[in-house]
Amino acid sequence: MDGSRSAAASGSSPTSSPFAEVISSLAVLHQEQHRALLQMREDQDMRFQAVLQAQREDRETFRSWMHWEVQTGTRADLVLSKMGPQDDPEAFLDLFKRVAESSGWPGDQWALRLLPLLSGETQVAAQQLPPENLLVYAELKKAIIQRVGRSPEQHRQRFRSLGLAETGRPYLLAQQLRDSCRK
Repeated sequence: MDGSRSAAASGSSPTSSPFAEVISSLAVLHQEQHRALLQMREDQDMRFQAVLQAQREDRETFRSWMHWEVQTGTRADLVLSKMGPQDDPEAFLDLFKRVAESSGWPGDQWALRLLPLLSGETQVAAQQLPPENLLVYAELKKAIIQRVGRSPEQHRQRFRSLGLAETGRPYLLAQQLRDSCRK
């Protein structure tokens, strides 16, 4: 019996038991799983390092943009939406001017930046301008207002017709009166 134990323990017995075979195959499977897990961990570590590197590069790019904006005194371009049919052309142009001024855009670029934002009747007004006036913001604005804007008489009529019952909010009425008065 002593000899059979030592032969089974050494694994050299030609008549190994089924239990020993199962244990042996489980040990092999365990080793394979362990290697696979180690490989997965290495892959995960490499991906994590790649993500960290990409984040570092993004931070550096962002810092360089911020540094450039501070040095030049300008901000990055804003994304403006196109004028829709429900938009008031005068309000749209006033807002565009404010954005252009706050962004520090040179005045000679305003018309060029405004053109892609026009739609409908405002585009028609721009198309009817002579080529030498198309890229002059003041001329472009004047053509748009003449085509789709309100006349002074329409502004007067709107000012006179505004009432609290129309808006239901006194502050909004005051803003509308102020806006109509200025036009």
